[in-house]
Amino acid sequence: MFAALQPCRSCGPARGSWRKVLILHPSCELGAKAAADTEVLVARATPVSAIGKSQRPAVRMGWAERDGKLLVAHANTLWLPPLPGQATSTPDWYVDFRRLASVSLRDLRAGGREAAMTHDARVHLIRREIYFKYRWLVDVAEVQGNEADRIGSDPTLKGLAQTGRLP
Repeated sequence: MFAALQPCRSCGPARGSWRKVLILHPSCELGAKAAADTEVLVARATPVSAIGKSQRPAVRMGWAERDGKLLVAHANTLWLPPLPGQATSTPDWYVDFRRLASVSLRDLRAGGREAAMTHDARVHLIRREIYFKYRWLVDVAEVQGNEADRIGSDPTLKGLAQTGRLP
């Protein structure tokens, strides 16, 4: 399972205050490898409509132009595009890497999964996290290459390292 958008009634500092979360770690190991008491690091997902209108384009794009230069905008955020077929009246979401919590896998599974990231989306999540934590803007191709090396020996992901798609 890749990072997933999930409802979470027991997440966050106030437990119950976070409507949705994005699983950050572990993500690939949550299937058969997970133990009953596994704790999962999640980031809070917030509707884009909760921030000011002038900030929404920068959060959605992740970039902003200033003085003729393209710069990273809102480094602590990652926009989650609408799901395929999602009604236009349904809000889109973003996650904030400053709003993290550790929650039980059991609670996440009880909430059900709404969406899973594609491999390409996971690459962009990793790139954004690296920039937020270390202010190091890694090339997308470099992250893709490292991910291909990492998953190349995993038989459950056969083909993904070469094609970027599950068989």
